[in-house]
Amino acid sequence: MSGGVGVKPPEGSDSVNMPFSVDFYGQRYGHLWVNNNGNVTFDGPLSTFTPFGLKATSAAIIAPFFADVDTRAAGSQTVKYGWGETTFEGHRAFCANWIDVGYYNTHADKLNSFQVLLVDRGDVHDGDFDTRPGPAPAGAWCSGSTTPRATRWTSSSSDRREDG
Repeated sequence: MSGGVGVKPPEGSDSVNMPFSVDFYGQRYGHLWVNNNGNVTFDGPLSTFTPFGLKATSAAIIAPFFADVDTRAAGSQTVKYGWGETTFEGHRAFCANWIDVGYYNTHADKLNSFQVLLVDRGDVHDGDFDTRPGPAPAGAWCSGSTTPRATRWTSSSSDRREDG
């Protein structure tokens, strides 16, 4: 796990340089923030714990599980992320895992596990990337094997396509 670190609530990570840049709705990003509450953002940290409508927001956000995650309780793990040697189907990737995380207000009697995998698809077009959000099996490090679908973010059209 190259570059992996834990994240404590509620502020999220510092800006993290990605191993590749992405074109997200026409804006180019080479870094992101891994936020405690089930999302990554490209335009700044997000400590908001109440989910909001993603279609109407101006935030550059990908949210595999947008909820009030709370990792402070005993029994709850921290959010981990990494890159470096992380690949998916031969492509460079950035991964964030929320494995066995609790919920507000310091509860750990019910735990959630999920991940997001950003996959470099510069081979298709500069800035293109796939996302692989989905459940993460306990102990997994960005396996990608349990993800339900891929979403291709294409810089040429600033649009997305879901493969199902």
